[in-house]
Amino acid sequence: MKVSMLFAALIVPPFTDAAPRAKRAVPAGHTVRFDPVVREKIVITHIKQRLGSYGNSIVTDPRFAIDPAMFARPLNPKPAVPRRRPRRYDYDYVFSLWSKEQGRRFLENNVIAFNCEEREFGVPREVIDGVLNIETQWGQNMGKRPVVTTLYTLAVMRPDLIQPGWPEKQLIAFLSIFEDSDADLFSIKGSSTGAFGLPQFEPTSYPVLAVNCHDDDDDAPDLFDNGDAICSIGKYLSRAGWGSSEASHRQALFAYNHDAFYVGAILDYADWLAGKPSKHPRYQFFHPKKTEGAASK
Repeated sequence: MKVSMLFAALIVPPFTDAAPRAKRAVPAGHTVRFDPVVREKIVITHIKQRLGSYGNSIVTDPRFAIDPAMFARPLNPKPAVPRRRPRRYDYDYVFSLWSKEQGRRFLENNVIAFNCEEREFGVPREVIDGVLNIETQWGQNMGKRPVVTTLYTLAVMRPDLIQPGWPEKQLIAFLSIFEDSDADLFSIKGSSTGAFGLPQFEPTSYPVLAVNCHDDDDDAPDLFDNGDAICSIGKYLSRAGWGSSEASHRQALFAYNHDAFYVGAILDYADWLAGKPSKHPRYQFFHPKKTEGAASK
């Protein structure tokens, strides 16, 4: 369905239109500084130009549509809630007994892949286990909305997200990944910004950092496969500067997710999972003393 039909009552015209148009309402809290109807045409044109007949088959699929729910606002605002807890407690669940048991089980079930990753990239398995824990809980929570829909909606409605043109670039990269596969693109779900797979890679990271971890498999890397996800994270962190020093560990993990608490939680979790006492607690420095009982599933 065209954006002009979906958002006829939601979007204001661009500031630079030569001919005046009737004013249209904008969702509360959402400011539009461009014409989404024009943006839609541009995005579709670029997809066709870059991907040819394959791109044309995508944009003519009835499922290739804007999702207005991404910008919906509740009719009745929620009542006031207590002040949000401090950021330093966001990752408490990582140190729960359930988390530790799940993490150990994942290590045991993927020994071959972890051995391969450590030989090739040198990132400790407990660190990669921690990344997978926080990112998707080892694949149990990879997102709720189709990646194509998310990126297409952002490309039209928020082309300035992160940096100008970023959503469109990610959309075309995502479509390119599956150009030669039989996968149903519209069934692949991801994050609110289009990151996908167990490690939640951005589509543009895939061709550079995704790795096939199976020696007997010549297929393209599959980020929904445990082994490929493990080795791909290892390559990512290695390329981001993972070395022998604590500083290099922080640098590499911060490149993966620009969040100091995220970095500290993974490093402490890795030590905890490996049974090593942390000489220099990072996240747990801010954490209540009874860490292991701090959270549950």
